[in-house]
Amino acid sequence: MKKRDRPQEWSPAARGTVPLLQLVAPPAKPILRHTPPKPVGVGAAIKHYELIRELGRGGMGTVFLARDTKLGRLVAIKLLHRYTGETAERFLAEARATARCKHENIVVIHEVDEFCGYPYMVLEYIEGRTLRAFMAEHEGPGPMSPIQAIELVIPVVRALVRAHQFGIVHRDLKPENILLDDAGPIKVLDFGIAKQVEAKAISTITDAHTLTEGDRESREKVILGTPPYMSPEQLLGGDIDPRTDIWAVGIILYELLTGAHPLDPFSFARLSEVVDLDVPMPSMAEKRPDVGPLGTIVDRCLKKRRAERIGSAKELLAELEALLPGRKGLSLGEDESPFAGLAAFQEADAARFFGRDREIAAVTRWLRNQPLLGVAGPSGAGKSSFVRAGVIPALKRSGDGWEAFIVRPGREPLSSLVDVLVQVAETAGSAENIDHDGLVATLRAQPGYLGARLRARCRRGGPRHRILLFVDQFEELYTLGVDPEVRAVFVACLSGAADDASSPLRVLLAIRSDFLDRMADERHFMVDVTRGLWFLPPMEREGLREALTRPIEASGHRFQTEEMVEHVLHTLESTRSPLPLLQFTAAKLWEARDRERRVLTQEGYEKIGGVAGALSAHADAVLAAMSLHEQRLARAVLLRLVTPERTRAVVSLDELCELAQDGEGSAREAIARVVQHLAGARLLLIETGGERQGTTVELVHESLIDRWAKLGQWLAESEHDAEFLARLRTAAQQWEASGQAEGLLWRDRAAEDARQWRERRRAEGGNNWNDGLGKREVRFLLAVVAFAERARRLRLRIAIGVITTLSAVALMVSYLAVRADQEAARAQAEARDARNATRMATARELQADPTTVLTILREIEPPGVPRGWSMLARSALHSGVARAVLTHPDWVTCASYSPDGKRIVTASLDKTVRVWNADGTGEPLVLRGHEDTVQSVAWSPDGRRIVSASWDKTARVWNADGTGEPLVLRGHERRIYSAAWSPDGKRIVTASMDGTARVWSADDMRELWVFRDHKKGIHSAAWSPDGKRVVTASLDNTARVWNANGGGEPVVLHGHASWVHSAAWSPDGKRIVTASQDKTARVWNADGTGEPLVLRGHEDRVYSAAWSPDGKRILTASWDKTARVWNVDGTGEPMVLRGHGLMVLSAAWSPDGKHIVTASWDKTARVWDAEDTGGTFSLHGHEDGVFSAAWSPDGQRIVTASLDKTARVWNAHDMSELLVFRGHEDRVFSGAWSSDGKRIVTASGDMTARVWSADGTSAPLVLRGHEDMVVCAAWSPDGKRIVTTSYDKTARVWNTDGTGEPLVLRDHDDVIYSAAWSPDGNRIVTASSDRTTRVWNATGMGEPLVLRGHEAQVLSAAWSPDGKRIVTASWDKTVRVWNADGTGEPLVLRGHEDGVLCAAWSPDGKRIVTASNDKTVRVWNADGTGEPLVLRSSDFAVSSAAWSPDGKRIVTASDDKTARIWTDLEPLRGIDDPKLWTATTYCMPIERRRELLRVSEATARAHQEACLRRVEAARAAAPDGSLPIGLRPEKP
Repeated sequence: MKKRDRPQEWSPAARGTVPLLQLVAPPAKPILRHTPPKPVGVGAAIKHYELIRELGRGGMGTVFLARDTKLGRLVAIKLLHRYTGETAERFLAEARATARCKHENIVVIHEVDEFCGYPYMVLEYIEGRTLRAFMAEHEGPGPMSPIQAIELVIPVVRALVRAHQFGIVHRDLKPENILLDDAGPIKVLDFGIAKQVEAKAISTITDAHTLTEGDRESREKVILGTPPYMSPEQLLGGDIDPRTDIWAVGIILYELLTGAHPLDPFSFARLSEVVDLDVPMPSMAEKRPDVGPLGTIVDRCLKKRRAERIGSAKELLAELEALLPGRKGLSLGEDESPFAGLAAFQEADAARFFGRDREIAAVTRWLRNQPLLGVAGPSGAGKSSFVRAGVIPALKRSGDGWEAFIVRPGREPLSSLVDVLVQVAETAGSAENIDHDGLVATLRAQPGYLGARLRARCRRGGPRHRILLFVDQFEELYTLGVDPEVRAVFVACLSGAADDASSPLRVLLAIRSDFLDRMADERHFMVDVTRGLWFLPPMEREGLREALTRPIEASGHRFQTEEMVEHVLHTLESTRSPLPLLQFTAAKLWEARDRERRVLTQEGYEKIGGVAGALSAHADAVLAAMSLHEQRLARAVLLRLVTPERTRAVVSLDELCELAQDGEGSAREAIARVVQHLAGARLLLIETGGERQGTTVELVHESLIDRWAKLGQWLAESEHDAEFLARLRTAAQQWEASGQAEGLLWRDRAAEDARQWRERRRAEGGNNWNDGLGKREVRFLLAVVAFAERARRLRLRIAIGVITTLSAVALMVSYLAVRADQEAARAQAEARDARNATRMATARELQADPTTVLTILREIEPPGVPRGWSMLARSALHSGVARAVLTHPDWVTCASYSPDGKRIVTASLDKTVRVWNADGTGEPLVLRGHEDTVQSVAWSPDGRRIVSASWDKTARVWNADGTGEPLVLRGHERRIYSAAWSPDGKRIVTASMDGTARVWSADDMRELWVFRDHKKGIHSAAWSPDGKRVVTASLDNTARVWNANGGGEPVVLHGHASWVHSAAWSPDGKRIVTASQDKTARVWNADGTGEPLVLRGHEDRVYSAAWSPDGKRILTASWDKTARVWNVDGTGEPMVLRGHGLMVLSAAWSPDGKHIVTASWDKTARVWDAEDTGGTFSLHGHEDGVFSAAWSPDGQRIVTASLDKTARVWNAHDMSELLVFRGHEDRVFSGAWSSDGKRIVTASGDMTARVWSADGTSAPLVLRGHEDMVVCAAWSPDGKRIVTTSYDKTARVWNTDGTGEPLVLRDHDDVIYSAAWSPDGNRIVTASSDRTTRVWNATGMGEPLVLRGHEAQVLSAAWSPDGKRIVTASWDKTVRVWNADGTGEPLVLRGHEDGVLCAAWSPDGKRIVTASNDKTVRVWNADGTGEPLVLRSSDFAVSSAAWSPDGKRIVTASDDKTARIWTDLEPLRGIDDPKLWTATTYCMPIERRRELLRVSEATARAHQEACLRRVEAARAAAPDGSLPIGLRPEKP
């Protein structure tokens, strides 16, 4: 939960969120502690979920279809009806079980929370039907085929395998709990929420023990399940284990294969047959002997004694999968490739078609009940391959007797249908005598003839015979000029074949999605297609991984490294149609494989140049096969498809055809043919849009621009003209669009440039001067030249007139000069505004990288700054800016600080080691010599040497100053991933993918000993601080601790679920931290005792982990593009370092623990201040959202109130936690100090307020009396009274010593959220959900003054220091400032984008701070002038904000479990503010500027140089104390 929803729904009672990671440990008590007001129904809203309709209802709860308004998706919400502790626990059991069992065949749980006292779960919405519904709808000539039953049950068994791995037994598996998703997967749901069976009825029949209320032991064995699917041990109330689920699978299989339950007709009376262990269940093998071995499997599942059943879900899965027809194994010739290259897959390629299993399953399931199905997708998505090599083979494997005929319309679509009729002719002889033209005439006259002949063939083939008619490239009906009448007949024939779901015929179309609207002419047919329309998106990353790796595995080969696979997938991520490129690259890589070792090698991958190199080589071959004339046209086309900034341009096909200068005839057709040829060769993408956009063309991949030498040569040759041509095209387009307005023709210098360019081209090319120009550009250019010539003649006449009318001319010249200056100034201003707009737009897109955002924003061109600049700039400053960015030409794999902290060494994929100044200044020292990627680097303890580890199987020891030759360590047989110095600098340990770690003498490079025990490659090795032990991390999922002398057995650290990438010692040598591909880091005792502490939070593999020098923090680096800093005990939230654009492979501390350096695949290393907070300091410790925070009167302490049922007191200077107040039985919503700072009052959902001694001594005084949750408590100025507000619609005024009865203020019509005393203590202001604010006499006398105007709930009200004004905050997104006497109109402060939760005055009354659900804090001038200062550093709602007594700081409370202190409250002074220029030394490189800002190289260079000068000047001018830690100069 990141934002809080409407107060009426997000009431404090509804905010007890249960994070998914906490679901694995059940809470000590139920989460419900008060009676909920009422259930919700359709039309209501739960947080940001709108309930649309009811999907189902059961004994425990209701399932709704809901709309997630935040993420724009449909979800299912399961809401608990009965809220007793037992049902709540069972509800949470389902959530815990489902959250732990993450699997593609188990329904996904998005969120668990509580709404008005009702727990609910948000689940993925499965659009489909239950297996029960599918069974009821199953139609056919007989029972279900064994293959179909197996295909339906295998995903269920896979889900059980996953659940049983976690020790979870479903207990209630049945067809109603199995969903068939229309999108493909089969999902199992309802883990852990099995219904309680009618125990009394069952016990009567089975003699099972009847449960009683007080029988605690029996309650622990409560009978759960659905009787027809319960195993004997369930019915008898005995212990259950995974074999209980095996029984249920057997029942389901029996039903699928026979259409009935084994005990049909089922009744409670027949349960006695189940528990009679000596009477076997009805035998499937006898009931249906035709199912073969499957019958035996079903019978073994239904053995009543579970010891006789199939032993596990894993065993059952293996036996079922063995019965599938499966893919044919790859049988390849000597030089045959398992990849299709750029060609489409055919049915014969089914054995090597991977990555679309889910989609294939979905389409084959749809075809069972859908007579006409359309598969639509973008160009290059692989629609034809999907059907030919995926769907058709799957249908034929199903056992239903499928036969497929493939049709491609072409220019004569009816002839293609006649070809099908020829194939279905009864005998070969009759086929020879078929009258082709006569059949075409028959189809024209009788469109139903095709379907009739196909159905006749099915009848001849038997009751299970079916036919699929696949129409490939359906868009050819529109692209090849087919006559509309012929098209209508063709479509009518298809409709006649696909006329009813009961027919054995199915028609499947493959069509480009951009042609769907073209079917509108065939209206009825389009309706049918739309009903069965399936969109096939480009293959996602995991599908591409399968398509790349599984053919290799099936052919008995392997990739040399996982990194090769990752690099290919990463390269293809930005490609819209990646599958053909992947197939082509893989085919080339296959050709370069190591045939002896059966390995696809890194060397081979580099030899072909990766994806980009393979593609450019292919492009050369395509170009070489073209004629010289076609090559010239291809050059013009390709140059037009590249922008001046060397990026891909999207150009209309019409515009490309205008490059032909010979008119509308053959030249245009030649261009079109060239474009189609390049598209067919997969070098271009063609897409057809709407009428306005038309057909567009673009390069298939950005790498063609960077890596294709020929295109690079052409671009270099035309670079002189590139910017001119870009301006020409834009100007010509605007001129043409305006009706060729003369006012848009170039003048003056621009016109002269145009004339000179034309003359130069004419001199170079003669009559071909206009090659590469469209007709529009030529017309514009000629018009400019003609206009300039007319202007020249006019100037000549004017000059002659000047001789006679000098004074008039002088006046005119002056006027024109002024006007020209004005026009020039206006043009410059417009250009500047355009550049600034680009910067702002780019900054908004890159907010995940605060460093780059800041560097862009500080280069905004004056005067002034655009709207929103200040908020973006401050957000970047407060989100963590890297103090220096070290840019490399290739991926950075490792970075490390020198022992003195003055230098950083980095390792890179470019085979080099670089040594940098730690502040990022100057040029690095480059160490060359490795022959492959350098994976790791480390400094010797004295800082004089560096050791590097490389994929070239060597480690090298360098002098850190670059002198001399490196010493080379040889001996490993595979890549070396890590090298580290012993603490005394005398030894080096290396870790290799050959499964060994080796210890070497650092002086003579002798190998001292080898550690062998790991079962797979070793990724890292590290010395203990005393040098007596070594820890290694391995791909065998373990870390091992060895004696450094090689003696004894290692201590094995088991627990990670996947590869362990890194292991590091704590400074005291007592603990080890490991980093793993399972997305966790774990902290172990180094002796292997006890359980590890698990650090969770990263969203992808954790690649490295390191201890801070003081041992109090841990730093992790992850493929989720972040590094995180954790408290070593796991408390609090980690600090997250964001900004890298790709995976972070390494993170290291500086020796003093004040800095961090990270290394990433985004080609940078970044330097961060480990202690710099960007002007904010966080209070970590609460275990749930913090609802309020308040300063003590002396500003030395802060009290926070949290949903974790505690209030806490903190030191406001060092952020340490001083006290924890425990005792409330529900969430604590408010905490406030007495005026003398000696007492604190808290308000809680347990319906009480409590008065505590601020030093924690003595028991609290409890104020009871409210009838619902108490949400606010505030002291009177004299400290003698307390006012509280409640959900019971009252405010109450208490004596602080608890004596007497409270004064009750009743008048509000709904919940009262807050109350505050006037400075003189005579009045109280309250804010309510009834949309009003009321001002009361503190004595209760008289009627309250009512302030109306807010359009939604009022959540906060506060007095100004002089008592003359009141500020209110509302869910209507506004803040209002009222006169306290109710006179006049309120001042309205607008700007928040969501409800405002709190508002408070500064001590001097000049400013107001507000906290909002839009995740921001804003500081306003109280008179409404100027723009507010916007503060943001979290992605969660901000609950409250309060000023320190001196007005220099603000404390805020947030749903992210923290409170924050803000010290930087001064607004930025525009782009010249020193904070912007001292925050980081980073100035974007030239290429990055060109990529992001679309500027020329010259402009990018000028801006970079200006940035560097500004940074250096700011550093020189700033006093040391104002510089970030990492940028302060060394002191002598």
